[in-house]
Amino acid sequence: KRASGNQASRAAAADLTMTASGIPLAKALDGAKLAAESDMSFQGKGAASANNDFTGTIMVMVTQVLSNGNLVVSGEKQIAIGREEEVIRFSGIINPADLTSNTVSSTQVADARVEYRGRGIGDDATQPGWLSRSLMKIWPY
Repeated sequence: KRASGNQASRAAAADLTMTASGIPLAKALDGAKLAAESDMSFQGKGAASANNDFTGTIMVMVTQVLSNGNLVVSGEKQIAIGREEEVIRFSGIINPADLTSNTVSSTQVADARVEYRGRGIGDDATQPGWLSRSLMKIWPY
């Protein structure tokens, strides 16, 4: 079960003015003293909330057998619905004695790690556009 919400807004403005002795540069390219002014502002707001409840099964593989006999396991499940894609990764350490019918509860996994990633419209709304990201990297002021 997954519920999430995103709210984002952004605004960017850039201004570059070049003058030659107080005259707009286009009218005065006569070798006069040049001055340049620039201004860039970026204003962004964002809020995100998520409530995830994972119920189900995920297949894992043993990636390592530790010296004490415990098993390091990891697995991944990909789900695509419409234009949204979700990836769930799970890893941890289990005691082989806890295995029943080749199954173990997540409450019996040591060092459990759950990674949940999504791609799609919801993820796009929380990221600045490519032009804004480029300008913020190279803009000197």
